[in-house]
Amino acid sequence: MGETKWVAGRLDQYGEMLQIVHPDHIADDSAGAMGQQVEPVYRLADGLTQPRIGTMIAQALARAPDLPEWIDPAVLDRQGWPHWRDALMLAHKGEHGTARDRLAYDELFANALALETS
Repeated sequence: MGETKWVAGRLDQYGEMLQIVHPDHIADDSAGAMGQQVEPVYRLADGLTQPRIGTMIAQALARAPDLPEWIDPAVLDRQGWPHWRDALMLAHKGEHGTARDRLAYDELFANALALETS
């Protein structure tokens, strides 16, 4: 009580009063709040929340190995794509078109290889 806080979350109306019952972010200053302006929103299943999914994504990203690059360096340069692990990190930090394009290419390439060997 009596402290200034920056709060972000879903704003609901209860009677005549606006409230954020379960804030997504609470910060002491605007710099802390501004760092959270862009965040990914994941599809949820029953019982899962955005913060819980966010925690699981962060754990998975921390464990993602730094694999050798499988795309020709000339293709990476021409497209301006980040390396695989960097693309994963960037894609989960908000909108990053080139990272998403890179990961989509990887998925299509893997599907093509799977069809080639079957």
